[in-house]
Amino acid sequence: MNIENKKNFGEILKEVRIKNGDSFRTLADKINIVFSYIDKVEKGIRPINKEMFSRLLNVYPLDKKKLMVAYTFEVFPENAIKDLDLLKDSNDYEFIYKFLFENLSAEEKKNLLKNMYDRLEVDCYKNGTYEKNKEKLNLIKSKIDKLK
Repeated sequence: MNIENKKNFGEILKEVRIKNGDSFRTLADKINIVFSYIDKVEKGIRPINKEMFSRLLNVYPLDKKKLMVAYTFEVFPENAIKDLDLLKDSNDYEFIYKFLFENLSAEEKKNLLKNMYDRLEVDCYKNGTYEKNKEKLNLIKSKIDKLK
């Protein structure tokens, strides 16, 4: 990843919103927020808040990865992102797990697991393995839902 060439979250949000045919007001209605706030986020005047980000992921499920990467670049310090880049070729799952989960609140951990589950579910649909894995997916989802 080249940190210097990354677009800010607002620019990515604008691309996603327009690609999906949403105006400020349409998106504002979908995520129950004032349309001017979206405009300010897109222009880089206001930072994205976690609740709005979570709602955006629900509205634009096909753009989750793009939004999540942009959000990561928006909220993580540059040196942390560089460290993540170094990990992309690592097979040290325990180290990665600790790095990702140790500094997150319980709610953030649950949201991360939900996002991972959503991705897994989409991949199963795409690969035609959803029916085969449906029982396991339901078990995983129920365990995530029970987390506090």
